Amino acid sequence: MSSYLKKYILAALLLFAAQLTWGQASLNFFRSRIRPYSAALTLTNPTSVNSKYGFGVEYRRGRWAYCVNRFWNVGVYKGKSSDFGFKLYMRNQWRHQKNLWAYENFVYMRVLSGESLYQPEKFESLGLPTSFETLVYDYLGLSSGYGRRYQKGIFFISVRAGLKGTYMGLAEEDKIYHRLFYVSGPGSVLEVNGTFGIQL
Repeated sequence: MSSYLKKYILAALLLFAAQLTWGQASLNFFRSRIRPYSAALTLTNPTSVNSKYGFGVEYRRGRWAYCVNRFWNVGVYKGKSSDFGFKLYMRNQWRHQKNLWAYENFVYMRVLSGESLYQPEKFESLGLPTSFETLVYDYLGLSSGYGRRYQKGIFFISVRAGLKGTYMGLAEEDKIYHRLFYVSGPGSVLEVNGTFGIQL
């Protein structure tokens, strides 16, 4: 049997197993009408405190929610940032049959701005180049993606993933210091975030 055929068979089996798993999991949920929250206070995922921390507020009207957030970055690119954005929730909402927690899916878009201070001594093991001057840059960005919000009572957890574009206006000689800014720093192209909080 050729290696290509083995790969196709393995992919088909994985797809079939995933379909069965999703089918079984979906039996535990039913379509429901969730009373929309009108306001929420959010905090960043506590596991990300080594790179950033922050908080935000949300105001919701029907399927639309408007958000303002403030973050402090504490990694190699120390600084602070703010963003304003919106979420559009999908029409379908789902509730667990036994535990009565529910979830909603949404798409989002946000505009962000901030400042970044290059601090290579934070992680010397990475072997980042040392700068002989203080490098502080302002940046602007735009991000968009897809997320899911889980809630039970007044508590919720929200996760999202998407793509982000950031403009920093770097001087040519400073670009070498900001390579990680677009990979794992505040300007990371791939955006994955989690927040939790309370809603009213």
